[in-house]
Formats: sequence, structure tokens, C-alpha cells
Amino acid sequence: MHEENCRQEIRVADRNTVTINRVLNVSSFDEDGILVKTECGNIVVEGEELTIENLEKSSGMILINGKIGGVFYVKEKARKRAVFC
Repeated sequence: MHEENCRQEIRVADRNTVTINRVLNVSSFDEDGILVKTECGNIVVEGEELTIENLEKSSGMILINGKIGGVFYVKEKARKRAVFC
């Protein structure tokens, strides 16, 4: 699916939880940032004390907990510098 035609749901609840659908895999993570590859593009979740609470590859859902600072789409070329500098 092309990114520009992709429908995706990202929910942030109380700046403590992020839920993302259409997840393919997690490219990298630590407690300050998580890089998630989705059908609609790469997403970076930044914050503090981040944990992956649940990753269901069969349904394509991820649940991230912690102090959420931001959620951003990033281009493939920007991926390496976008996370964990």
C-alpha cells in the first residue's frame, strides 16, 4: 500500500499510552525512543521510560507505555538520525 493512501490509527491517551495499528515490526527501541515500521510509514515515539507493553504482529497492533513526549512520522532516510542520538 502506498503511504499517501494509507489509513492508520494512532491513539495517545493521557500522554502515558500510545496505540498504533498496521504495525509491521519494531526497528529499534530503548527507554527514550521507539522506531516502529508500519504499512503507512515509519513512526518514532519519543519520551521517557518507554516500554512496549504489547506487540501483536498478527493483528498489527502495538501498545507503548511511558511518558510520551511526541509521535512523529519519519522518512526512511531520516530514520537513523531520528532516534537515539
